[in-house]
Amino acid sequence: MGATSPAASVEKTYRLILQELPAFKTSSRTLNVQVLTRQSVPIFVEPAEATTSGQIETLSVDHSTLAFTVRNTGTRHFIARKIRMTGFDVAGKQLFTHTTVGWYILAGGSRHYELPIHPGTCDLRVEVETGEQTLNRDFNPYSDSCSASSEQGVSRPAKVASVSPGVALPAR
Repeated sequence: MGATSPAASVEKTYRLILQELPAFKTSSRTLNVQVLTRQSVPIFVEPAEATTSGQIETLSVDHSTLAFTVRNTGTRHFIARKIRMTGFDVAGKQLFTHTTVGWYILAGGSRHYELPIHPGTCDLRVEVETGEQTLNRDFNPYSDSCSASSEQGVSRPAKVASVSPGVALPAR
């Protein structure tokens, strides 16, 4: 498949829908069941300069659930292949890991995710694997109740730098 128009600055997206139509029949008094096929295929037209970048943002906790958004700040889509959240206790010990699969995120678009948090969690690390890079973000939703550990000299999990907007990943 090719494009006849010049490349744009941002990836263009389309959806091709292929649908089988029922066979034409003359009037009949018999009852027939037909199984018809329908397929929907995404089409991506690369921009002139393809960059893939993203960030994890708007982290919040409500009723033991972490909510966050993965935003695509690049000029082409990427796929959030694996989303992993790890929780740590006040001493920095890993309590749990939740993993889920994502979906593609269009250029300039975002997807919202929610994952459960275990009791006793002080620090959270969210990682999104895109195939080209892993986006990371650390979050301490309970800074007041977990701050006593730092005063007592208890080690905390190492912090991972979050990916800033505009950090480009190599184009495919």
